[in-house]
Amino acid sequence: MMTSVALDRPASPSLFAGEIPRTALIAGFVLFLVNILTAGLQTPLWLDENFSATIAAQPDVRHLVDWCLNELSGPLYYSVLWAWEKVAGDGNLALRIPSLLFSIAAPAVLLWKGHEDRTTRILWAFTIALWGPGFGIATEARPYTLMLLLGCVQAICFLSLLRAPTTRRAAIWAGVSSLAVLTHYHAIVISGVQGIAFLLVWRQTALRTWPALLVLVPMAAWMSVHLQVVLHYANSGQTWYQVLHWEQALIVPVFFCGSLATAVALAILTPAAIHARFARAKAARAGLFPLSPEVVLIVTGLIATLIVVGMGFVRPSFSIRYLLAFVGAVSLAIPLVLREVKPTLPFASMLIVILLIGAAVPPLMKHVTAPHDDHRYDFNFEQPSDWIMAHHDARKVVLLWDNPTALLGTPEKMADVGGFFFRRAGRPVEVLIPHYALNADPYPAVLALTGARADTAVIWAFDKNVPNTSALLHAPGVLQDTARWTCRDFGAHDITVLACVPRADTHS
Repeated sequence: MMTSVALDRPASPSLFAGEIPRTALIAGFVLFLVNILTAGLQTPLWLDENFSATIAAQPDVRHLVDWCLNELSGPLYYSVLWAWEKVAGDGNLALRIPSLLFSIAAPAVLLWKGHEDRTTRILWAFTIALWGPGFGIATEARPYTLMLLLGCVQAICFLSLLRAPTTRRAAIWAGVSSLAVLTHYHAIVISGVQGIAFLLVWRQTALRTWPALLVLVPMAAWMSVHLQVVLHYANSGQTWYQVLHWEQALIVPVFFCGSLATAVALAILTPAAIHARFARAKAARAGLFPLSPEVVLIVTGLIATLIVVGMGFVRPSFSIRYLLAFVGAVSLAIPLVLREVKPTLPFASMLIVILLIGAAVPPLMKHVTAPHDDHRYDFNFEQPSDWIMAHHDARKVVLLWDNPTALLGTPEKMADVGGFFFRRAGRPVEVLIPHYALNADPYPAVLALTGARADTAVIWAFDKNVPNTSALLHAPGVLQDTARWTCRDFGAHDITVLACVPRADTHS
C-alpha cells in the first residue's frame, strides 16, 4: 500500500561512526561563516541591489506597495528590507545584513529541525552551509538567501507532513510555501509538485486536510493583482534571457552540488545507493519501489527543476538563480545517498566532507586576495554616480539602461532607481529617462534631454550579452561625441557603464 511505503524509514547506524572527525565538521561550519563574512559586504550595490535599495528607501507603505506591484518578484523580501531600512538605514552594509542573516539561518534551521536522525540532520546542514553558490548571494541585498531559507524550511515541513499528515502540519507547510511564493514566484512550481505528491501518497487522508488551503488565501489575493504585471513581462518578448541550450543545462547538477567534484562524486555514488536501497527493500519484502519521505522530497525538487529547465528550452525564461527555491529539497540527496552506501562504502561520507570543504577554499582565497574581482563592480550605478558628484555639479542626469527590460518599465520607477545614490549623498538630482524604439540608436533621445545645458550628466549602461541591446547595432553616441562629453567606463568584461559629464569648454 502506498501509505505504508511512504512511511518506510529504515534504521541505519550513525554515519559518523568514527570516520569523520568532529573537528572536520566544526572546521566546515567555521569556513562557511568566514566565507560569507568576506564575500563583498562593502562592495558597491550592483544594479539589482540598486532596485532593492530604492524600494527599501520608500517613505511609506503606499509607495512600498506601489513599487512591489511593479516588481517581478513577490513582496515579502522587499517588505522585510523596507522595515529593516527604517531601523538600520540605507548604507550598503545595512542593506545586506538581512541577506546575511537569512544565509546563516538556512543551515541553522536544518541543524535544528532538519531530520529526526541526528547524523542526517548534521550532514544536510553541512551541505547547505558549504554550498558554493550560497557564499556570493549571502551578501547581496536581494531575495536570494530568503528563497534558500524558505526552501529549506519548506523541505522540513514537507517531510513532517509526509510522516504524519494532519491538518495542522498541512497548514504549516502551506503557510511556508506561500511565503516562499511571495518571495519568488518560481517557488510555486515545487509547492505545486509537493502538493500533488502529498495527494498521491496519502490520498483520502490528504483530502481531509483541505482546510489548510485557507492559509493560501493571502498569497492568492496578492497574485490575483500582481500576476498581470508578471505575465505582461513574460509575454512581451523583450527580456534579457536567451533560449537554453543543452551545454548550458549541464551546469544545473553542478549548481545543486556546489562544485564539479562533488557533482561527479554524487553521480558515482547514487547508483550504488539505489542498488543498496532496493536490495534492502527486497530482503525485507517492502515492495519493489521503496519510497521514503526523503526520497519523495528529493524527487519533488528534481521534478520542479525539470519543469523550470524544460521551459527554458522552449522559451527564453531561465536563470540559474530560479532554482534556489529547490536547493533545500534536492540537497537532501547527499546525506541520503551517504546513508545508503555506508555499509558498503564507509569512506564515502568522509570523501564528500573533504570535497565540500575543499570547494569552499578557493572562493575564500578569492575574497581575500582579489576583493575587487566581484561581479558587483562590473555593473553598478553607485560608482558612476559618485564620480559624477565628484567631477560635476549636476542638477540633472540622463539615465540610459540600454536593455529591452528597461523599455518595459515605467520611466518614473527607473528614474527613482537612477537617483538613489544622489539622494543618499544629500545631492538629489532630476533623473531623465530617454524614450527610443527597440534596437534604435538611443543617442538622439539622450541629446534631446541634455540639450545644450551644462548642468546635465549622463549614465549610459549596457551588456552586450543581452539580446536586443541597442549597442549591438549602434556605437554609444557619448563615446563618439568627444567634443561634448568627458566619460569614464566603470563596467567590466562585456558590460559598459559610462559616466559622462559635459566638457567645460563646450558651454563656456
